[in-house]
Amino acid sequence: MAVCIVIIGGSVRDERQNGKALRFAQESLKQRGHDVSVIDPKEDEFPLLNKMWKEYEEGEAPNVLERGAQKIKEADGVLLVSPEYNHSVPPALKNVLDHYLDIFFSRRPLSCVTASDPLAAYEL
Repeated sequence: MAVCIVIIGGSVRDERQNGKALRFAQESLKQRGHDVSVIDPKEDEFPLLNKMWKEYEEGEAPNVLERGAQKIKEADGVLLVSPEYNHSVPPALKNVLDHYLDIFFSRRPLSCVTASDPLAAYEL
């Protein structure tokens, strides 16, 4: 039985390296027979939080929010793929999670893949 996993990306920068980690995770999970969907705030052009997905009347939320909600609802688990961003969570990832707080943390396993520029620590 395949496990359905939603991967949520964490960067919207033009020259992001996070996309490589996201694609690697996606392909690795698919090769293991899992059903994988992706919420990528850059590719999906996620709106800045004005109203949470649940605050819209049924059928009134923007399509990108409806598609993301469906992916999360169908998921057996969640994988966050995110760069380190100023020693914190990237704003794009926080924005996506805030849209879906009520369904995101609904008794499903969560894991994280993080990426960081190994030379960044030395660029003082």
